[in-house]
Amino acid sequence: MRGWRFYLLPLWGLLAPASSARAADAEHILRQLRVEPGATCLTAARLAAEVEQLLADAPVADDFVFFVEGSASDPRNAYLRVVRQEGVVARRAFEPGPDRCNHLHAAVALAIAFAIKAESEEPREVIRDWSLSGAGLWSYRLLPQFAPGAELSVRRALGEHVLLRAGALGVVAFGTRLESLPGTFDATLVAGRAEGCGRIELVSSLHGGACVGMLGGMLHVGGDDVASATSSTVPWIALSSALDFEFALAARWSLLLGISASFLLHRVRVGFETTSGAQAESRALDRLGFALGIGAAYYL
Repeated sequence: MRGWRFYLLPLWGLLAPASSARAADAEHILRQLRVEPGATCLTAARLAAEVEQLLADAPVADDFVFFVEGSASDPRNAYLRVVRQEGVVARRAFEPGPDRCNHLHAAVALAIAFAIKAESEEPREVIRDWSLSGAGLWSYRLLPQFAPGAELSVRRALGEHVLLRAGALGVVAFGTRLESLPGTFDATLVAGRAEGCGRIELVSSLHGGACVGMLGGMLHVGGDDVASATSSTVPWIALSSALDFEFALAARWSLLLGISASFLLHRVRVGFETTSGAQAESRALDRLGFALGIGAAYYL
């Protein structure tokens, strides 16, 4: 056994920096070993002791499970499978392994230590569930004419394919002309948004999603050369849907592109009186409106 370890000495220094959850100790490793010796001399306790010596004080993640299965007929054949939560991360077959029992234990223990080392060096993906997003909007038929706006949202990812978002938007139209009278009016829409989205990865770093939800807020109208509005501020409630595309620029930043549609659940009409008191012709807002949004998301 001593001679075998002499040849492993150069490898121990490479294994020492392994990064994970808990410092390696024989009892900890033993709980993560599943050994079926078959015709071999392999034992879980001896393997745990060998792995502990190879790793020294290097930590070992709690989600490792090491399956060791010996051949039912050949005392030199054994098979190793290393599993983590995401699935099998390493396999190794010893066909045949070393003749001597202590050498076979050392070989299997070395394969386990290398699997731990390799996994610790793999960059672990950081899952960021919460994000903030902001976008500039260009709307059509939300107000009586093309109108710019902005939107801010808080987003919460529920797994890989579901996203919830809630926020607020504002859209402003200036200088909308009256149809039958000289004069213009301004319209401002402020609304809250709540939506649920389904998402898929289209290509590397690019996700696409479809969203449905509700919009609710207030529409305020004020005129130029207009004494008063029939309803200067009215409720505005609509169903909403959207197609969203998100391109990852960095670990925390993404570029957003969205096309949304809204359907008013009630009719909104706006009428005016002139400064002389004459009734102007009222206008009804379109029930179906659209918006294009371009912005960014920041992952917390």
